[in-house]
Amino acid sequence: MKKRAAVFLCVLSLVLLTVACGGKYSDIISVNKQFAKVMETYVTALEKAESAKDVAAAINRFADGMESLAPEMKAINKKYPELRGDGDLPEELEQSRKETEAVSQRYAESFMKMMPYMADPDVQAAQMRLSKVMSEIGQE
Repeated sequence: MKKRAAVFLCVLSLVLLTVACGGKYSDIISVNKQFAKVMETYVTALEKAESAKDVAAAINRFADGMESLAPEMKAINKKYPELRGDGDLPEELEQSRKETEAVSQRYAESFMKMMPYMADPDVQAAQMRLSKVMSEIGQE
């Protein structure tokens, strides 16, 4: 479970570092907006979840969204390898990073809501699917 969360957070960090921008990086604004929308929908669904079925459905919808964004995210990661490290972001990316921090914080909080349902087979299957999708995005 911790490994899945770590993989997800690593990929999320990579995405946040590479898909939030303007100016030189204006070609990735569309992907960032799509990612933010998918993430917001996921977090909201987790916050409202009241059963294992709800959690599994939220995870699967998020995996669907990430699968559709995967080709564009991979292309961005390849195009901007300089943004993959933990170094300082270019100034034009800072504003977008700040805007995504709120949804990232909400994700961390909603993750705790999933914990009671992690033994459910449907939730485990959905989580495995999401882990696979996120791992594929992080690969070159």
